[in-house]
Amino acid sequence: MAAKTMDEPLRWPLVNTLGSRDGTFTKDSRIINGYAEKQPAGDYNVEKRPGFGLTPEIAGFGLAGGLFTYPQVNLGGSYPNLGTTYNTVLVSGGTAYFVYTDATGTQHPPIPLGSAFSSSGNKMQFTGIPGSPTSIIFNGDNTTDLIGFGGYAYVVQGGVMTPLQGGGASGYPANTVPGIAYLNGYAYVMDYLGAIWQTATQNNVLTWSGNQVTAGTEADLGVVLAKQIIYVVAIKTWSTQFFYDAGNTTGSSLAPLPGALFNFGCISADTFAELDGVFFWATQSKEGTYSVVMVDDLNPKFISTPAVERQLDLASQGSFYALAYQHAGHKWYVLTNVTNNITMVYDVNQGLWYKWTDYQGNYYPVAARAVDPDGNEWHQMINTGSVYEMKGDYLYPNDYGNIVPVDIYTPNFDGDVDRIKYLPMMRFNADQTNGSELYVRCSDDDYQSWTNFRKVDLSKKRPILTDCGSFYRRALHLRHRTNTGFRIKSIDLQMGLGTL
Repeated sequence: MAAKTMDEPLRWPLVNTLGSRDGTFTKDSRIINGYAEKQPAGDYNVEKRPGFGLTPEIAGFGLAGGLFTYPQVNLGGSYPNLGTTYNTVLVSGGTAYFVYTDATGTQHPPIPLGSAFSSSGNKMQFTGIPGSPTSIIFNGDNTTDLIGFGGYAYVVQGGVMTPLQGGGASGYPANTVPGIAYLNGYAYVMDYLGAIWQTATQNNVLTWSGNQVTAGTEADLGVVLAKQIIYVVAIKTWSTQFFYDAGNTTGSSLAPLPGALFNFGCISADTFAELDGVFFWATQSKEGTYSVVMVDDLNPKFISTPAVERQLDLASQGSFYALAYQHAGHKWYVLTNVTNNITMVYDVNQGLWYKWTDYQGNYYPVAARAVDPDGNEWHQMINTGSVYEMKGDYLYPNDYGNIVPVDIYTPNFDGDVDRIKYLPMMRFNADQTNGSELYVRCSDDDYQSWTNFRKVDLSKKRPILTDCGSFYRRALHLRHRTNTGFRIKSIDLQMGLGTL
């Protein structure tokens, strides 16, 4: 019998959140190297993820350790003490570098700051402290294992780096975890035992007080320290506790915020990221449960799906990188497990998860992000430490010249009826772009085997595939692998129904 779709075509469902029945992301629906955008009518577009420029903005020197860009206002004298300059602290290959753009807009080559770190295996956390000159504190672990103590911390003032740990600053505590909280003129750090230390005077990061308060509601270890709104947030392995400035005249300025306690902590400081005051991290509890949380105004929201949590269960002790950023109206939390060779991306606006890779199918290569003096988005590559400019696929359709494949694995589709479906034709509603091609194949046995790819020319006004066979349930695999932008809106079906 003829189906209603002869007159009013159905549309094949393109978008679903990242699916995985076994945590490996080799079956079920998924979008790879793309993202979805819901339209006013309720349908979704799927678009290729942003790409990277051909050449590095800053050449790296080894494994990425993070970057931080900030303006510096100087009130007199000759350069570098005249006008507004823009500085970047770059950590690469276990060494920090100072990159500055002067008042004329000229970017100067990276200048090494001090000697190499004891380890280059983790990304730094950066915090700016106001003053003249501006102070940039950054710190991290020298091990991904919380059993191994001995983090490192530094401050950069006017292009000069001073180690805080090991005698470079008066009273700075040993064994600090990543993260610095700046509140009401004081800087705070936390050690592995959960003690929170503070500077002795306001806006002086080279002198630290012996006063401390301990996040001690649980006998767990410190992981990362941060600030949200006007509260210092102590994130530990199994718990998270909040503190406020109590204005104490003796001892620590901080006091625990009554009733503010999360019964979950953090797998690794390298899963922590912040965007516009909102926190993201991969959690763990004493019971061995793993999730991803988003904390906004002290309110937690678990954003991980069962598929994402199965992946965390498989590799919770991996080596991680994470960042959060906004681009083209989307906010993304990007979580990379290097050990398990997987990057999972959460789209805050759409509430969906995607899988992103490099052009070879390995994990997404980005460790950190900053913005240059002109507002361009800089991204640091994990393995080289190099910094590239990132823009949408309509401007940068590849990664430094290498084509990035977009793969859309659709959910299994049965048209909500348990009959054989005959599919004489499919029409692909995508951006009409010269040179853009789409390859399509299908699976009628639950993602176990696939037909050969068929090519669709997306430069045509009405791209179609004819003679698409019959099926009870079918999943499609769409692959775009050309050096063009890519956006697909729908697949319209001319479909008929058969017997049971």
